Amino acid sequence: MKVQLAYALLLSSLFCGYASAKIPDGFSPTPSFEDNFNGTTLNSQKWDYRGLGVRNNCINTQSAVIVRNGYLTIKTYSDSSSGKLQNYCGMISTQKSFLQTYGYWEAAVRFNRAEGNQVAFWVQSPTMGKDLTNPEKSGVEIDVFEHLAEAKQDQYDHAIHWNGYGSAHKQWSKKLSMSKLADGKFHKFAVAWTPNGYTFYVDDVPQHLSGLEQVPISIANQYIILSSEVPRSYPAQGYGPINKTTATFDVDYVKVYPYVGNKK
Repeated sequence: MKVQLAYALLLSSLFCGYASAKIPDGFSPTPSFEDNFNGTTLNSQKWDYRGLGVRNNCINTQSAVIVRNGYLTIKTYSDSSSGKLQNYCGMISTQKSFLQTYGYWEAAVRFNRAEGNQVAFWVQSPTMGKDLTNPEKSGVEIDVFEHLAEAKQDQYDHAIHWNGYGSAHKQWSKKLSMSKLADGKFHKFAVAWTPNGYTFYVDDVPQHLSGLEQVPISIANQYIILSSEVPRSYPAQGYGPINKTTATFDVDYVKVYPYVGNKK
């Protein structure tokens, strides 16, 4: 039986590109939120569609969000049946169902790069920028994984934004690269958010990034967002119809583990 279990875990690791969950010290092993996308429709008890309608150069639509084969896919596609090329994309969140302060927030993702397409897994405060004198209380935007519209297939970034999105906006970000992002497998991106700060993880490995010590540490309840968008330029021919587009953002799972403090 032990041999069979070990073999099953090995096969899972080879197929997905990552090993089973490895949670840092200081976090409960029992997730406070978990979705493995094992159904055939989006779980409306956990997710809602965020910002439906026009967003920059695409229209957020429910049809772009698909649950199938054990994972979530957000497609970016185009349609010109009206005589004018129109791009479509998708965005979902847990704002109406799950918010939490601190925790280990993790998702396993993969994507196909497409010109002008931007995809992300982020943790957002609903009051971000409300009080510019107290960004800790107002909360921040944590981009746990973001593939910017201009980035190459092997590039990604971590970022934190605070003080809203107007003239007072501030941010910290690191643009990074990892050749494995082009291997077609899922990879884990996470942030350990505690009263002491933020640590980003990629495939269970902590990233030692400069400048994070200057970022305000949110004490707000925050929620999950998974998104695809077209913020700026895009191909003149668009991305193709929904059944042919290769501009896809896949999420195998999302899990959040509560912070319980370091126990010695």
